[in-house]
Order: sequence, then C-alpha cells, then structure tokens
Amino acid sequence: MIFYKGDIPSLSHPTCVTAGIFDGIHVGHQYLIKELVRSANKKGCDSLILTFYPHPGSIALNETTQYIISEREQERIFEELGVKILVRADFYKLYRMSSGEYIEFLVDRLKMQEIFVGHDHSFGRNREGNAEVLKKLSKEKSFSCLFIPDVSFGGKKISSSRIKESLSQGEVETASYFLGRPYSVSGIVTRSVGRGEKLGFPTANVLWDKDLFCPKNGVYFVSLKIDRGIFYGMANIGKRPTFDGNDTFLEVHIFDFDGYLYNKEITVFFHFWIRNEMKFNSNDELILQLKKDKEKCKTLFTLLKQAG
Repeated sequence: MIFYKGDIPSLSHPTCVTAGIFDGIHVGHQYLIKELVRSANKKGCDSLILTFYPHPGSIALNETTQYIISEREQERIFEELGVKILVRADFYKLYRMSSGEYIEFLVDRLKMQEIFVGHDHSFGRNREGNAEVLKKLSKEKSFSCLFIPDVSFGGKKISSSRIKESLSQGEVETASYFLGRPYSVSGIVTRSVGRGEKLGFPTANVLWDKDLFCPKNGVYFVSLKIDRGIFYGMANIGKRPTFDGNDTFLEVHIFDFDGYLYNKEITVFFHFWIRNEMKFNSNDELILQLKKDKEKCKTLFTLLKQAG
C-alpha cells in the first residue's frame, strides 16, 4: 500500500475513492472498502482511501476526539483489505472548500473516476454536500458515484459512536461483534511499583496511547499477543482505588508466563468484562477477590477453547 500524509499528491493513474474517518474500521466500513477494492480491481483503477487529521470534529465542533484504534492499526487493516493508496490529508487544508471545490480536487488531483459513499455522506464547507449534490456533480465532472447501504444490527446502524457506547459500558463482546474482530489495544510494557508481584499476581503495566478511547473501568478476561505467541490473562483498567490512585492504568496478569516484558510492545485483546473496579479494605481482601477473578477467567478460557 502506498501511503501519503500531509502534502496531497497529484496522481496520474485513475482511482476509485472513498473518504471518511473510518474510526475502528468496523464491519460497515469493511463492507464499503471491499466493494471499493473489488470495483477498482475490475476497472483497472487504484483503490484509494482519503482520510483526515486531525479529526474533523476537533475543528468543526471544537471537541477533543478519542479514537477506537491507532493510525498504525488502521493502516494495517486497510492494507489487509487490499487498499492500494491511503491519503491522510490535513483537514485544515480541506475544510473550507465548497462541495464543488472538494469534488474538483478529488477528480483533478486524485484522478477519481468512481466514489463509494454511504447514503448519509456529507462533504464540503459546513457539510453542504449530500447525496443529491454528489449525483449532480458526478454528471458535471464525469465520474460514477455508488451509494453503499448501511450495515445494521438490532435495527440500528453500526457506527463508531455505537462501538464507543458499548465500550463505555464494558460490553466488549458487542464492540468486537461490530468491529468484526476482538477489540484490542497495543502498548509498551513499562515498569511500575511492583505491588502485583508482592500480592502474588505480577502484572504488566501497558502504556497505551492517550488519544485512544478508554473502555469502562474494571476487570476483563483477555488474551495477549507477545512476540509470536498468544497468552491469556486478566486485565484491570482503572485507578487502583485500594492504593488511592488517580491516573488510569491498564495492568495485565498473564497466566502461565514468566518471560521478560519491559519495553516490549504487546497487544491486549478484550473478550469479557468480569466486574467493576473495587476498593478493598486490606490486601487480603484484594488477594481473595483476585483469586476469584482468575478462577472465573480460567473458566471462560476453557469455554472459549471448547467453542473453537
């Protein structure tokens, strides 16, 4: 996959294009992208995704936006889906364009011959462009536009905001269903004060990107990718209330593992939410609960293995 960021290229080969944020690259996004790639391959065009930084909401709505997945993970999935070109454009350079100027840019600069969008797609200054405007401009600029139907669950469109809502409630199974893969976070293992080891539950303290959306605090049954191996364990997201913590941490106790992890990147896959984060009156109370959590996670591990 060819990747451009910042300065927008002037391409020479015809393209089939889709544009958006694609946060999480959920099953609805995947369906659209697969249609894009299929059509581009059939027509002899390059499949191209145009996405933006910073998040349009941070400019248009003056809001701080957290993402479901990192840029690097997003790029990996795009490539797996067969996308030929990824353009990550500076939104500051585009958001003042009228709908007509924006389409002219896609046709003249990116050599767009076909565009794939959802029925609710909007574009141009103040989101003035919609499906009807796009159809009109496609005739004027001689390109095709295809409107891809939404993918729904329970009568509601699957969306990035719906995934965040699920994560905020600890419903990682639902979020994973919408994503089409287990919800995961990658980060570097850093040193901590070592309380877990003293309690008999050594943990890996995972430093993750603070621009990423944080699921509900609590204990989760997880699996982990460490180098080329897959391991299982239990993770806690929270502030360590028993020890009067303030910052939010991701700590993972890995079953049957005694390797060296400091400064190593690992990926944590969240499978089930176990319980809320709790404050305990003593270390003994905490240890007793951790033993119960571990037993429950090991039961879930057995069921997961039986399910294949």
